[in-house]
Amino acid sequence: MLTNQKYSSKLCALAIDEAHVIKQWGTSTNNKLVAFRDCYSRLHEFRSLAPSVHMIALTATATKSTRDTIFAVLLMDNPCVIFESPNKDNIAYVVEYMSRDEDLEHYFSWLVEELREKKEHCDRTIIYCQTIKQCGLLYATLKAALGNDMRIGNGCTNNCLIEMLHSCTPSANKESIIKSFSEECGVIRVLIATIAFGMGVNCQAVSRVIHFGPAKNIESYAQETGRAGRSGSQAVAYLLYNGILLNHVEWDVKSYVRNDMCRRTTILKHFDEDASPHPVLHLCCDYCASKCECGSSDCGTLTMYPSKVPRKEPESKLRSRGVTNEQREAVLEKLTTYHKMLISNLVSTSAKTELKTLTGISLVLGFSELQIQQVLENLRNLFSLLDICKFVEIWDMMHAHKILSIIKEIFKDVQDNTCNVANAEYEIDDTGLLEDWETIIEDDELFAMAVENLSVSQLDESFTEQSANLSGASLDMSLLADVLDNI
Repeated sequence: MLTNQKYSSKLCALAIDEAHVIKQWGTSTNNKLVAFRDCYSRLHEFRSLAPSVHMIALTATATKSTRDTIFAVLLMDNPCVIFESPNKDNIAYVVEYMSRDEDLEHYFSWLVEELREKKEHCDRTIIYCQTIKQCGLLYATLKAALGNDMRIGNGCTNNCLIEMLHSCTPSANKESIIKSFSEECGVIRVLIATIAFGMGVNCQAVSRVIHFGPAKNIESYAQETGRAGRSGSQAVAYLLYNGILLNHVEWDVKSYVRNDMCRRTTILKHFDEDASPHPVLHLCCDYCASKCECGSSDCGTLTMYPSKVPRKEPESKLRSRGVTNEQREAVLEKLTTYHKMLISNLVSTSAKTELKTLTGISLVLGFSELQIQQVLENLRNLFSLLDICKFVEIWDMMHAHKILSIIKEIFKDVQDNTCNVANAEYEIDDTGLLEDWETIIEDDELFAMAVENLSVSQLDESFTEQSANLSGASLDMSLLADVLDNI
């Protein structure tokens, strides 16, 4: 095309947009690896096809090193440089370390609550992940937590509040997601994505950018966080990290998350930009917010990661139901039947019923009158597995599922999806229940701790007394029959 005289005579310029990818993707700092897009490093060859035409390179974020690479690759000798500060005063920067003691749900439960409450009016959020696997894990977590609240309207497959985008996303899905994010009123409120999303998209009404693991370098981080607050309204950029997530990032990002200084200043110094103090300290970053003493109502809250913000929910907003005496009795009857069935099964499956009475049947099962009483006391607030795990001592998720199914059968107000939501933290403990207890029984200290944690005082007194008299002898079938009758 460029060799055609009629066409080349009308050519006024060669424009290279998103020029920072010339260094990012067109070159490689590792001699053992080829560049991701090697052809980007040969863009200067267009000059030989249009020698008299001017060339322009455009990018929103380029450090001095990146600018020098662009000039060298495009053979720009003493170019005219128009530079604008990459600083965005309306974006506050927050860094949050993710503890190993907390699960994934802990760091995103606030977002699930906001989506469930505000639906299509929830603040639009982009969550960047380092890998496709991380995208899938986070998407599945939010989807499971939201259940039927993931969509707006009944039966609408396209009205999803959360979506996922990466290099393997089908083209039709990509187009739909990009279209939604190009409109202020787009349905999608949370997008979980890799760096495959963003460049060339005019993101509208994005209030938050969350990095689940840092970007590869400061330049990429500035580019990705810059997709928030484009309308000029206040926005915030959260960065979540731990030691593992820092493995594959460059030194400038590691310095950013660990430095004890203004986040904005740390970012801008990589662009040879002197950052003047933000006019409102608590709107700058988490570090500056810790120094702010203005006393305003929002001082410190914007730059505190939402999972750490104290939440006081009025009692009236807690989901509850009315419970009649008949319904309470029906639940009691079914739970008691389930309890007897568990004991019967334990007896029949134990080898010749040689079970040490020292353990206590209820202790082995992880289900007793204690759990039944806790269910009855909290019936008005039990609507999901999470509710059951909150109000009832659950040592085996099998019991939680059974309790929820009984409540669903009696009250008819439990959504189907809640019966399928499983917390991975509990799934690990579902297998090998008896084997785990055999280990505890053999260890006196572990056994003492287990007895204390399960409130042994709630165990059947007659059984405890008879167990003490037997002094660890094998369990007799007649004794078991008596126990079953007394439940």
